[in-house]
Amino acid sequence: MKVLVGYATAAGSTAGIADWIAGALRARGHDVVVRSFDEVRGVSAYDAFVLGSAVHDQAWPGARPTCRPP
Repeated sequence: MKVLVGYATAAGSTAGIADWIAGALRARGHDVVVRSFDEVRGVSAYDAFVLGSAVHDQAWPGARPTCRPP
């Protein structure tokens, strides 16, 4: 299964968690791509996704997913 692990991060810690999740999925035999939301241009190539973000002062960081469903 091809999985996208997408994230938004303010200081980098969410990127580290995304990498950890990707490693766990790879260990179970999945083909995993890790990208920040700013790098995601589409999702049609993936069978599943895991999305995560940092939250500061009850708000997400400025990065928002820019891809649209097909």
